[in-house]
Amino acid sequence: MRNFKTLLILGLVNLYIGDSPQPSNIRCCLIIQIITGVTLAMHYTPSVDIDFISVEHIIRDHHFFIFVYLHIGRGLYYGLYKSPRTLVWAIGVIILIVIIATAFIGYVLPVSNATLNRFFSIHFVLPFIIAALAAIHLLTLHEHGSSNPLGVTANADRLPIAPYIIFKDLVTIFIFFLVLAIFVMYAPNLIGHSDNYIPANPIQTPVSIVPEWYLLPFYAILQSIPNKLLGVIAIFVSLLILLAILVMDMILVSDFVVLMYLGSQHVEQPYIIVVLVPVTSIIENTLIDLNDVGIESSKNII
Repeated sequence: MRNFKTLLILGLVNLYIGDSPQPSNIRCCLIIQIITGVTLAMHYTPSVDIDFISVEHIIRDHHFFIFVYLHIGRGLYYGLYKSPRTLVWAIGVIILIVIIATAFIGYVLPVSNATLNRFFSIHFVLPFIIAALAAIHLLTLHEHGSSNPLGVTANADRLPIAPYIIFKDLVTIFIFFLVLAIFVMYAPNLIGHSDNYIPANPIQTPVSIVPEWYLLPFYAILQSIPNKLLGVIAIFVSLLILLAILVMDMILVSDFVVLMYLGSQHVEQPYIIVVLVPVTSIIENTLIDLNDVGIESSKNII
C-alpha cells in the first residue's frame, strides 16, 4: 500500500480509484458498459442487411440508468448542487446529457439507415467521452470532498473509501451482480418490448413505438410537440433545467425582488392575481396547521 501512495502513477490510481469517494455502483456499471460495449462491437455489423440479426444476437438491457437516476435523485434531495459543489453538479448534468445521447443513438443501430456506420462510430466513442467527463467530475469533487446528508462540510472526520467503506460497497456490488446475472441468464427480455423482435421496415411504421423506460419522459416531450426539431430542442432544454437549479436555488431572493416590484405597481390586474397567489398559499398552510394542532389537542385530551 505504501507504493500505491508514494509512486506517481500508482498514487493517482489509488487516489481516484482506491480512495475515490464516487458511488461504487455507478463506477461498476460504467466499467461494465465500456468493457461489454467494446466486446459486443466485435460482433455488431453496421450493415442494413444483417444489422437487426446482429443486434438481436448481442441485445441486453441497460441497468446503468437505474443508478444514474438514483444518484441524481439523491443530489436533488440533499441539495448537493449548492456551493461549493456547483461545478461538480454542472459536469454531472453534462454527463447525463451525453449518456442519454448515447442511448438515443443506440436505437439507430438495428434500423436501416444511410448513416448507420456513422451512428455506430458515435455510439462507440461516446462511452469513452463519458468516462473522461466522469474523471473530470471526480477531479472537481476532490476539491471540496464529498458532501453528506447533513450538509455540513467537516474535514476532520473524513475517511478514505478503502478499506473501510469498500467492504460495505462490496455487499451492494454483490447484490447488483446477482440481480444482473439473473436478468442476463434467465430473463434478458423481461422488461423489453415485443416490437423489438420485428425487423425494421422502412415502408410500414409500427403501430406502437415505445422506447425503454429510462427514455419515456423525453419521448413524452417529443410526442407532445408536432415539430420534430422543436421536440428535440425541448428535450435538451428539459435536461438543462437541472443546470437552472443552480440559479433557482436563490428563489427566496427572487421572491423578495418580485415583491419589491409588485409594491411599486398600482392595485390592478394582473398584479392583483399575482399577489393573491402567495396570500392564498399562506392562508391554506395556516388552516392546515390549525387543523393539525386541533387533532393533536384532541388526542392529548383523550
